[in-house]
Amino acid sequence: ATATGFIQASYYNFNSQFVNPNNPGQTPFGYKVSNDIIGPIHDHTFAFKVDLDVVSEENDFQLIHWKYGNVMDALKTVKKENITFPGYFFHNQTRYVEWEHVKNERALDIDSKNPKFWTFVNNNKPNYWGVSRGYRLVPMHSGTQNIQDDHPEAQHLSFTQHHLTVTKRKENEQYVKPIYNPGNTKDPEPSRKYVENMVDGESIENTDIVAWVALGFLHIPTAEDVPMTTKVTSGFTLKPFNFFDKTAVFDIPSHAVGVNKTKYDEEPAELPCQFIPFSVQG
Repeated sequence: ATATGFIQASYYNFNSQFVNPNNPGQTPFGYKVSNDIIGPIHDHTFAFKVDLDVVSEENDFQLIHWKYGNVMDALKTVKKENITFPGYFFHNQTRYVEWEHVKNERALDIDSKNPKFWTFVNNNKPNYWGVSRGYRLVPMHSGTQNIQDDHPEAQHLSFTQHHLTVTKRKENEQYVKPIYNPGNTKDPEPSRKYVENMVDGESIENTDIVAWVALGFLHIPTAEDVPMTTKVTSGFTLKPFNFFDKTAVFDIPSHAVGVNKTKYDEEPAELPCQFIPFSVQG
């Protein structure tokens, strides 16, 4: 998702006590960006509901931790007993991955110091190599909301508190937040729930699960945002994660455009080697 447009400016009062006396163009709430206006700080958050069924509805959520430690730590991720230090490692320090099978509904945040892969897998349907087929949800860099519970609008912004929330799919949990007045009991129940209320400890093992993704960015408008703001993008990618037996690129029909603008679309095929007879004279 991409955001751009005209900023919602505020009046710049030179005599305000919030104006920095050492730099009159600065206030705690934004810079002066044009005549008599400041660009107030704000954020943009995009929320997505990802109802992803990998092969079937019987899915699991798996965290893959990218870790650093010694060789024995890595070995213990797959075997707990009767282990010995392998002699073919040059160093005892190494990087490795550790799998965490998430059993219950959970909210997560991006942590660049402790990288994690967010994967949705089908443990009942392995690929040709015996690995659970899955998809990885890859978030773009995202700003983190810092509004606390004492803010009057904290309830309505609660979906921004976490970058990812994984819940069991339910028909009465359709939206990330109420789309109408949550106190109006005449509105349909699915339109009156907050995502934070959906995380109630239910099992998400081998079942139909939903990912609620909230990503965005913090915006401090500057002079370059007038008259129109610069484009800023945030979102995520759904990437096959052992879903196929090999790269799916070769399943795509070939396509070419020649100098005469003629287009060719055909199924990819391996051409056999051909023997071309020739003769030598003289």
